[in-house]
Amino acid sequence: MNTKDYISSGILETFVLGLCSENEAFQVMEMTAKHPDIQAEIERIEKDLMSYSASSSPEIHDSVKENILKEISTEAKVIPISSVDNFSPDSGRLKFLIAASVGLLVLSMAANFFLYRQWQGVSNQLSVVQSQNDQLADQMQIQQAAYSNSQQELAIMMEPGMKSVMLKGMAPAPDAMAMVFYNETSKDVYFQIRSLPVPDADKQYQLWAIVDGKPVDAGVFDMDQSLSNMVRMKQIPNAKAFAVTLEKKGGSPVPTLEAMYLLGEV
Repeated sequence: MNTKDYISSGILETFVLGLCSENEAFQVMEMTAKHPDIQAEIERIEKDLMSYSASSSPEIHDSVKENILKEISTEAKVIPISSVDNFSPDSGRLKFLIAASVGLLVLSMAANFFLYRQWQGVSNQLSVVQSQNDQLADQMQIQQAAYSNSQQELAIMMEPGMKSVMLKGMAPAPDAMAMVFYNETSKDVYFQIRSLPVPDADKQYQLWAIVDGKPVDAGVFDMDQSLSNMVRMKQIPNAKAFAVTLEKKGGSPVPTLEAMYLLGEV
């Protein structure tokens, strides 16, 4: 039997409560000397038992104690001598009743403690299951949101008149790449990053459309909103090409040509 099975067998609770046999107690002490995890479990059981005892033992008010003592004193005055003799300290009947009462008390405490320990275990398992369920729910929500975005993006790409324009990297970032989805009918423009360096905090990328040979501002975008999603930009009529430059945060009225990162023709 491995230590995990030994711990779950219930012998350690019996040992702590003093209800196991001499051979069982000797075996527990041997296992404790060999396995630190068993010693740790015994200490945990003792702590649980103390906690259970403290929580399940109601406080008795002094006035209640006084009333009980008064009742005992009153009853003692009316008990016949013959009855008192039957319950003398040396009476076998009294010893039997005391032993039986102690035995029932110990068994009751043991049963309650076992149930308390089982309840603790079940409660911990329920907490773990609830945590796992919450994580699964979060993952499902994320997946559903991603699926919904994918469906929306697919619908946009399938719109009549929609063209896909690949923007390729220029000198500042030759490996950069992005996609522009341009609808020549509705003039809608959508932008999606495939690969682009992360700019400094005071900088921001800006999309430009080339219309009649002149750059027209199509809007700025943030890396976090464009890395996986299709971002709607400004509507542009008659665009012949698109470019991306790196500008100061908030954008620029004219493009910085030496900071052009992407370019692609419609």
